[in-house]
Amino acid sequence: MSCLPIHACRSASSTSVVGTTCACASAMTRAMLRRTPFSGSGWPEAETDGGCVRIGLPEADSAVRAALAERAGRMSLRDAAADLERADAAGLRPAMIGPGYFDGSGLTNAALRGATFYPAEGLDDRVDAALAATRRGHRLVYLYWGEIDKAGHVHGVGSPQWAHELAVFDDAMARLDFGRPAGTSLTLTADHGMVDVPLDARVDIATTPHLRDGVRRVGGEMRALHLYVEPGALADVGSRWRAEIGAHGHVFTREQLADAGWVGALDPATAGRFGDVVVSVTSARGYVDSRVMSDRVLPLLGQHGAMTPDELDVPFLHLGAR
Repeated sequence: MSCLPIHACRSASSTSVVGTTCACASAMTRAMLRRTPFSGSGWPEAETDGGCVRIGLPEADSAVRAALAERAGRMSLRDAAADLERADAAGLRPAMIGPGYFDGSGLTNAALRGATFYPAEGLDDRVDAALAATRRGHRLVYLYWGEIDKAGHVHGVGSPQWAHELAVFDDAMARLDFGRPAGTSLTLTADHGMVDVPLDARVDIATTPHLRDGVRRVGGEMRALHLYVEPGALADVGSRWRAEIGAHGHVFTREQLADAGWVGALDPATAGRFGDVVVSVTSARGYVDSRVMSDRVLPLLGQHGAMTPDELDVPFLHLGAR
């Protein structure tokens, strides 16, 4: 999940900011903007600056890219994720709205500590909780919703189930917009895109000797693999995977990944978390490992993790304070 940048809140001075993040696909970006945006719910185009932004480093502005690389190279997740603590210290009183099981979890503590947590399950309940938080004086409110993402994973991007969840979310955001107090802006974004990877477009590393040999462990996701190789096998594994992927993606060693600017400078203390060989797929295919991937994950249709526009482009919609 991702948070509204703190500088956006500080620029609001006396206003409040409600930021909402939904995990979704780039098809959602196109659907939203076709509705100019949310025309079905009557969101006024004149008051909305809409567009899409790209996550990931390759197409980022060079200055932003350099700053991210420096930050990634010198800070751990726990150190780098204290934005809401800084927001709290600045008097913004950040609040987070999410399902109750998020409260106190390792990921919440690492990435979103510093916010007052308000548990709410259904989307309408979360909208109510967000509006109540602004009335309590929280000047930065973060609401997370993941059902569009879930529908994309299970049923596919653009499926009837996915479209239904998008419509439900659209209606809820219209209500959030209508109910936000005077002086409160509203920003909507997402944390990644998604593509469909049909079951017949997947290769099981466990049953494919030329991809399995020399690899002691497979990590990452089916479109963004981290391969940890046996001693002395780096060259052979890299060569076989380059032949396998061809024009359908990128195959890097750990060092090449850093040299290409896809990650920050490698820290010796954490560099080993990256695979010895890293694979990023660009076509509609995936690579699974049935030895370690659960039966719950293997059949999921919607996938993400690679560096394609459909996986990197996310919506960014902003309604200013009124």
